[in-house]
Amino acid sequence: MNLPQGTTAISLWATLHDAELVSIESDLLRRALRMDFDIEHLRSFHHLPGDFKFVLRLNGVQSARVVRYAVWPGQFSVPPGISREQESTTR
Repeated sequence: MNLPQGTTAISLWATLHDAELVSIESDLLRRALRMDFDIEHLRSFHHLPGDFKFVLRLNGVQSARVVRYAVWPGQFSVPPGISREQESTTR
């Protein structure tokens, strides 16, 4: 749906269906997308630390589509006194 002509859609569902999407960052000017995932069963199987995240970095992104999403269930606020640069790097 609405893909650039000659582009093939690639679904990440087969790989990430048991993953929890932790964060998404995009850079429109660089045409880049970063997605951080927590995949508990892979962490446990490979004896990785609890804070280990799987990261997908995509470059040359022309189009991205979200099929399903959920609203964050809690409150969010930026701590007072934080700079714009710090805000953009905080996860």
